[in-house]
Amino acid sequence: MTDTIDQERAKIVEVAERWKRQYSTNGHWRELLVASARSTVETHAKILACKTLDQVDLIIGNKSWTHNRCSSCSTQTRKKMANFDVNDGEYDYSICAACLRAALDELSEE
Repeated sequence: MTDTIDQERAKIVEVAERWKRQYSTNGHWRELLVASARSTVETHAKILACKTLDQVDLIIGNKSWTHNRCSSCSTQTRKKMANFDVNDGEYDYSICAACLRAALDELSEE
């Protein structure tokens, strides 16, 4: 149980760090209205205060910061996915286990 709590806390901190990278430059926060019209710096503090990823979703107003999205089937989940760097960092391609299995099955049929 402690491992799960530690993993969730680590993910919350990771989301907060990504939020800061996205909305802060050289210590200056860009303003952006989010779900409750809080400032970006207030939202960052609220994210860090969260106990669960579901709370983070509510603070931000969507699941995109806490869920992975499969590039093949568009499923959103918190489960791990295989991630591929495309075109030397131009974009990432993520694929869920089900789509990866299906692709491997297709390849093995040949």
